Amino acid sequence: MFIMPAASGPLSDFVSAHPNIKMLAPPFLLLIGVFLIADGFGLKIPKGYLYFALGFSVAVEAMNHWMRNKKTAH
Repeated sequence: MFIMPAASGPLSDFVSAHPNIKMLAPPFLLLIGVFLIADGFGLKIPKGYLYFALGFSVAVEAMNHWMRNKKTAH
């Protein structure tokens, strides 16, 4: 609980500075919200699905970022 206020500033600055992350943040929040609601109704969805979806999205965005930096370097 104490870490959240301290981390919210740098995290929001990072999201504001990277427009592609702005596009990923709402679906992440929606996905996590759906998992929490399903858990509240007693539906047990394996957490691996959530972690895979988040990890895959971050990996794709990291590759996009890497390729954009590689293009601008040449």
